[in-house]
Amino acid sequence: MPRTELFTWQDLPAIAGNGAERREIVGAGASLKQVVVKAGTVAPRHSHDHEQFLLMLEGLARLETESGTVELRPGMVVRFDPEIWHAAEFIKNTELVQCFDRVRQTAAQLGQISKTPSMTKFGNTTNSGFD
Repeated sequence: MPRTELFTWQDLPAIAGNGAERREIVGAGASLKQVVVKAGTVAPRHSHDHEQFLLMLEGLARLETESGTVELRPGMVVRFDPEIWHAAEFIKNTELVQCFDRVRQTAAQLGQISKTPSMTKFGNTTNSGFD
């Protein structure tokens, strides 16, 4: 039976690691993820086998892609085609929302299709997945 669901980010469980805290809403065909990232955190160059959308809510990040480098500010939206590499440095504490094709993301989490390396914090060699 079809249904409507209502969520509040702060009511969802948070997964914290290596400079970021994530909360995710998982649907039947897609997922929506809130990510809060500390200033100084770096997401090294990586790509995904699935399309990805990113909405900047607050903060400042420097995004590098094959098209060049851009500063991401609140209100900006980025769409990545599958297989497009990107990297980011978070200049200020940042809050963003990511949207993924759920079927592809689930497979990536199982290690079946992901090409996503880990996120690192400057001077820290411990890694945890960014996306």
